[in-house]
Amino acid sequence: MGYDISEKKTSETDIKSDNISDIKPKSQEVEPARIETPYSSASDYSDRVGAALEQKEYQHWNSAEEQEANRKSVIDYDNKKRAVDKASLETQSSILTRHQDAFDEKNINRMSSEFGSNKIEIYNEPDFVVEKVPVDTQYKIVGVRDIKDGKISIRDGDDITRLKHTSTHETMHDLSYQHENSQVQAFESDRGDMAIVSTKDLTSGIHKIEETFRVTDGTSDRLEIKHYNRYLNEGITEMYTLEEMHQRGEYPDFDSYTQEYGWAANLREIAGDEHVAKAYFGGDIKGLKRRVDDMGGRPGTWEALNHNIDAYRSTGDIRFKEAADEIIDRLHDAKEGLN
Repeated sequence: MGYDISEKKTSETDIKSDNISDIKPKSQEVEPARIETPYSSASDYSDRVGAALEQKEYQHWNSAEEQEANRKSVIDYDNKKRAVDKASLETQSSILTRHQDAFDEKNINRMSSEFGSNKIEIYNEPDFVVEKVPVDTQYKIVGVRDIKDGKISIRDGDDITRLKHTSTHETMHDLSYQHENSQVQAFESDRGDMAIVSTKDLTSGIHKIEETFRVTDGTSDRLEIKHYNRYLNEGITEMYTLEEMHQRGEYPDFDSYTQEYGWAANLREIAGDEHVAKAYFGGDIKGLKRRVDDMGGRPGTWEALNHNIDAYRSTGDIRFKEAADEIIDRLHDAKEGLN
């Protein structure tokens, strides 16, 4: 089932990648190389992708021997690798052209630092299962993206279109808005020693993650982790993914995030493509929230929609789906009333 995963138990891998699985570097990455030539727009930046690819090499393996062993174990590796790389680059070019107004200089700078050769790797089935897939997931995961530097790992398979689907989906995450903010506070604990509470806020697209740690005597313990807008974000990602594939004349034969895709498509029809694109690619989540709340006629409509979508995904309780559908219907009615 594409990129689907279940809501899994909290662990330290939860926030490291775009909601699919953790990617931990096996070796130290080289310093990201930035595009030195000045640029003033997304289209200008798109023209310089090739130069950036030559400046940084991603390391998926501990050694050249490990990399070669994986290459030999993946049937028709070279052809598959060319296909996923091409799908990724075509997606980048298309999105930067069609939605360039949603990207600001900060987003473009961030992406320029993440381009490099071998950014995408195809893993043989055993290695991908052991190293990339959470043990408690109940769905077949086919791709993961590292939030830290955008490195993408794809599970091998016989279907080239499926591999390109995965590459396009993960690249869409790569193009979405990324932001991290951390705060640290120190206080005296009940035992009289000093304790430190660290709060980290991560944003990927419209998916927001809040994580709190307590550090005492050099030991770090997670106190809490919260996810917001998690599965609507996946729906929007898949919505843009399928549009890109259809534009290229590619039609995948399996579905991913089908229900979430439906909610995302309805939301875009209701709120408008500009609001959704600026939230997903440009980080203007507050703007989209304000639009949804205004059309819903009450504060909290945005939070209620996402709460029910996430709760339905994590529990399977049909009542949450019905509640989300009801909100979408109410928003549709509000839009009709404005016309």
